Amino acid sequence: MNLRETPSATEFVGFYNVLVDQSSENSEEYLNTTWDVPPLTLEEVVEVGNAARKIISRYANQWWFTPDEAQRYYWGSICLGLEDRTLNLSFYDNDDITLEMIEQLQKLLKKKHPLWRIRILASSPETTIIIYPNIVRYGSLSPEMDDDQAFATVMALEKTIDKNISGKWLKTHREILQRVFRSVIVRGLEKRVVFPILFDNYCGDFTKITVWSLCAKDTSDLELVGYDEVPYGYEYRVKPNGDFGFHVGDDAPYWTKAWIFPKDQLPTRLIVKAYHTDYESEIITVDIQPLEVINEFKSTNTTIVS
Repeated sequence: MNLRETPSATEFVGFYNVLVDQSSENSEEYLNTTWDVPPLTLEEVVEVGNAARKIISRYANQWWFTPDEAQRYYWGSICLGLEDRTLNLSFYDNDDITLEMIEQLQKLLKKKHPLWRIRILASSPETTIIIYPNIVRYGSLSPEMDDDQAFATVMALEKTIDKNISGKWLKTHREILQRVFRSVIVRGLEKRVVFPILFDNYCGDFTKITVWSLCAKDTSDLELVGYDEVPYGYEYRVKPNGDFGFHVGDDAPYWTKAWIFPKDQLPTRLIVKAYHTDYESEIITVDIQPLEVINEFKSTNTTIVS
């Protein structure tokens, strides 16, 4: 195995197996493993991307998803590009990545696309995984390390430096949110919008309050009246059982979003412009009367529900 042709992310950051740009002043930006590398085409990029997407949807962490939900959740993990023969992958959660997925992606390259490599993007080059047809480079670890040990080591290191605070915060509170959403839905969502749950912080910042809204899908969007800038999070579709996330389809009957207020400016009532699916809108007044208030200020190990 020629390690010069299979560098880690710490050893090489240039273009892989693609025609050299003659206008480039630095030939070291290019790494070709064959002297007659063919031109890269859009058809080739799409073919590799589609094949990898099928593997990811099946062999990445399946969580509690149905096959269709797994396919939807991982759809955005593929980053297609025409720069070189490197397929970049980006995941919502570190735990989405499995060793079996890596093994299957490597088989794909070895059997059908030997000029390609796959790079799993991470917070640092030291935790970036690069899959070659005949070897996997786990960050800056020795290529002689056993794959099981190398995978566990690099994933543990990635979790210590991952800056995705909001994702970790949401993952920690998923069960609470799902339970509250389910409770509201079971009772019947009679109002156009409700704010059923409040957290006394946002991602550990106790100068802020997080309030979650829940709407039926016939309300397509919300706008807070009288507030120039209220930060908010992603919009997630919600199933009747309260489950929510990027894996849930657009046909789900509800949706939710987090709104972040300064702690000393949380209103008890909001004026909201609610948009209908026919683009018409109406102004409504909604009292902030959450079913549950989650107080974490005095506890870093447990969640107190008041």
